[in-house]
Amino acid sequence: MQRQQQPTSNPLRSVMGIVFLVLAVMAIFWIAKGIFTILSWLTPVLLIATLIIDHKVIINYGKWIGNLFKRNPVYGIGATLLSFFGAPVVATFLFGKAMLKRKVRQMQTSVEEQQKGKYTDYNEVEEEEEIEFELKDEEEIIPLEIPKTTRRLKREERNSYDDLFDNI
Repeated sequence: MQRQQQPTSNPLRSVMGIVFLVLAVMAIFWIAKGIFTILSWLTPVLLIATLIIDHKVIINYGKWIGNLFKRNPVYGIGATLLSFFGAPVVATFLFGKAMLKRKVRQMQTSVEEQQKGKYTDYNEVEEEEEIEFELKDEEEIIPLEIPKTTRRLKREERNSYDDLFDNI
């Protein structure tokens, strides 16, 4: 007959697990706080960069909050407060959205260039006076003569293409 092992309860094991969990949560908190601090310093730069890349992203975000106010004022106030207190996250989101839209536009233009072709730059050439070439005495203009064909096709073998060259 086999003996089953009795689980031994070691209180030190439970305490170590709880301590490890607390340390992990504290580490995650400090990392998130550091990232949020860095983003809060970068918020003005990100907003200015977003305005330069695509100003419509910020305008559309403002319109979205305005529409929230019209539909449900409580949601509008909540979104405004979250946007104010979470400004670093909102600025990062808007910057990312502007960069994504820019990348999509670039890909769209490259696909259009592949399909339609790319326009090239050109310089307009100014027309000069007509230049007349004078022939020297030894040069002659030799007219070109096209020999006539003697063999005619039968009426059944002829088509409209053959008739084009009858008058030559």
